[in-house]
Amino acid sequence: MDTVFQHLLRFIDQDGNTRYGEAGSTTDPAELVGASIQIFEGSEPWDSGFRASSTHKVVKEVLSPLQTTPIFYCVGLNYRKHIEETGGEFCVIIGRPCKDLDSSQDVRPYILGYTVGNDVSCRYWQQRAGAPYSKSFDQFGPIGPVIASAKVVGDPGNLHLTTKVNGETRQDASTADFLFNVDEIIKFLSRGRTLAPGTVIMTGTPSGIGMAKNPPVWIKDGDVVEVEIEKVGIIRNKFVVPLQREVRL
Repeated sequence: MDTVFQHLLRFIDQDGNTRYGEAGSTTDPAELVGASIQIFEGSEPWDSGFRASSTHKVVKEVLSPLQTTPIFYCVGLNYRKHIEETGGEFCVIIGRPCKDLDSSQDVRPYILGYTVGNDVSCRYWQQRAGAPYSKSFDQFGPIGPVIASAKVVGDPGNLHLTTKVNGETRQDASTADFLFNVDEIIKFLSRGRTLAPGTVIMTGTPSGIGMAKNPPVWIKDGDVVEVEIEKVGIIRNKFVVPLQREVRL
């Protein structure tokens, strides 16, 4: 879909107001804080009235690029070298409602843009309660910090992706390794269901996850995970493990 932004940032300004703004070529959250950027008018980026203003505001705090999302879809085993802890993912964000798209239709008018995701899993609970439960805890699945427009990204099927833990590269891959491309994924997910604006589709994580190593390497309290995708951006998260209460299942 046509968008008025290149790299869209959601942030808190110096006056404490939540805004959308144009990050331009700066997609590292550490570099965005303190920057003065052009803001947009309108409540959500898929609204018809969403447009650029002449006002600039200073970024005080970087937020998730979406205030809410109706649903996250996660595609498993979508990299040929992954035939999974933490996994960098290329994410698609839907901008227009779509349903039952057939093979001849173009999916691009329905895509708001792309962002970076960190598919966090609690392997303890994945083994006991399944993947959806293990990925659905508060603050799991961080995305951002920006939404890159389709016109900036170009071909989503040829982007370099890296995941680093405390500066050590754990994943180094390309979306060219996809088994199912963005077009195929959106059409499959739209069968019999409406993909609403704000829907996030995580397209899968490449090889290099900690669980697959021998011996396994787990994320620990205080670890910093950094996921970067060419033309899209970089997300950096510090893992803080809360105190655990005994849970029986």
